[in-house]
Amino acid sequence: MALYHVSLSGMNRSKIALARGAVRTLLAVMEARDRANEGDAVAFRRLAVMVLANLAGCLDGRAALMNSGTMAAVVRLIRNGSAAPGSAEQEYCISMLYGMSRGSMRFRGLTRATGVEAALQLVAEGDGSVGRDLARRTLWAMHGEDDQAPVTVIGLLEWQWDDGQRRVGGACLHPRCVVMAGG
Repeated sequence: MALYHVSLSGMNRSKIALARGAVRTLLAVMEARDRANEGDAVAFRRLAVMVLANLAGCLDGRAALMNSGTMAAVVRLIRNGSAAPGSAEQEYCISMLYGMSRGSMRFRGLTRATGVEAALQLVAEGDGSVGRDLARRTLWAMHGEDDQAPVTVIGLLEWQWDDGQRRVGGACLHPRCVVMAGG
């Protein structure tokens, strides 16, 4: 849990990403399956996914994640059911993919090779999933339609835009916009 809290700081994210073998070790923890201690394996997997999702928030982290084969591991995690639909683990996986998609042509090439689009399509078309909107945004970014949107993820469904307005699920919460939308 300490590594997760350390990874919240931008400078520390970069240091973790540049540490030799750190990302690969986190990936090994994420993919580990211990039949005898399934509860511990799930807890460690969740922490590893949370740290990896934080690493996707910095340039060095995105590069380290793409170099280590994280996208294929995340797709396996989503497809084999380890990250249950609608779970926090799945949300972190999707936010990790979204973070890696920001401004990267390399991401688009890797998505074709790893089958990310098919895995995200299932989530984007699902009913009531909290990460459905973020999966859609990631799919748009994969196709180059959302690459330059000035947005940073605040929570699982809330984004802070450069103009200071907050949007939940893509809807602007600025009072003027709410009035204009008839809400």
